[in-house]
Amino acid sequence: MDISVDKPDGIHQIKYVEKIIQFYPEFKYLVFLLKCTLRIRGMAETYSGGIGSFLLSCMLLVYLQSMH
Repeated sequence: MDISVDKPDGIHQIKYVEKIIQFYPEFKYLVFLLKCTLRIRGMAETYSGGIGSFLLSCMLLVYLQSMH
C-alpha cells in the first residue's frame, strides 16, 4: 500500500505497476514472497539497513527483464 498526500505520483505509479503485472504475472507473487522472507529475517526496514519495497520492486523488475 502506498499513501501519497498532495502528490499525483501515486496514481501514475499504480498504473505502472499494473502494466508490470500484466507483462510479468509472476511479479506480484515474487514481491510478496520476498517481502515475507525479508520481514522474517528482520531485513524489511530501510532505516535498519534492510531492503524497502521500492528497491525490492526495482531489483525484481530488472531480474525479470533480464530473464525474458
